[in-house]
Amino acid sequence: MKPKIDQNCFIEVSKILEDSEDSLCLDSHTLYESILVVKWDNQDVYNAAAMGVRFIDEYTLVIDPYKQTDTYKIFEHAIKKNERIKCTINFTDDPTYFLKTALYGTNKGTQIEELNRDELIIIKDPNFADLAYLKHAKYVLICDLISEIRGNKIDASEHLQGFDGNTVKKKFGAKFQINIERRYRSKKPHSPMNRGTNLAIEAITLASKLPVFLNRPNSLLSKKNINKGFELLERIRFYEKEIRRFSGDKKLMKYLEDLDDYMEDFF
Repeated sequence: MKPKIDQNCFIEVSKILEDSEDSLCLDSHTLYESILVVKWDNQDVYNAAAMGVRFIDEYTLVIDPYKQTDTYKIFEHAIKKNERIKCTINFTDDPTYFLKTALYGTNKGTQIEELNRDELIIIKDPNFADLAYLKHAKYVLICDLISEIRGNKIDASEHLQGFDGNTVKKKFGAKFQINIERRYRSKKPHSPMNRGTNLAIEAITLASKLPVFLNRPNSLLSKKNINKGFELLERIRFYEKEIRRFSGDKKLMKYLEDLDDYMEDFF
């Protein structure tokens, strides 16, 4: 029996990429930002991480987490032990979740929950470790890890189109292949999107990459990494200005303060 989520709040659909009422109507090989939630092995602790995902087909997606992240360690451990491991992929347009999962958990070490339990719904499953998903997600996918991808690259040249209709030659990183078991759509109507909200999520995502380039002893910092770190900082500062221009949302202004506090540790 496959695990299900609350039918009072979500509608189960059968497709992801198809353009129909029974689908999430997403695009293949396009990068979507999500929150991945997975339980630590033999621990009553959930790891929640901001995660870019790409759909290969209706039943498969790939992710490419950094090696130093908890998500990578959990999945790599499962691969080495030849164990199945389930997770949920949660889609939301609320920057709060990205702020908490992409930045708040950084450098805290393993087995730390970035999200409070009251922000998650726990699914009890007798066959696998308990699952958890975001209570206020727009879409939820119940998934399980299939395999590690050799070569760590996916060629999407035949699937992505440029503005002029010509094929875009594009290869992207992909470390783990994940099977999609169930697909859900929230019954709540979608809210109109503000450009400041989109930029806030992008700024948070970029800030989460700073430790990759700058969180190491000064003796190990290369000029290339320093330049990349400052390049990210400039882009984030630009987005902050644009957020203030497009939005007067007090929550977004608070996110900018948290973002500035986070970046002070690197510069």
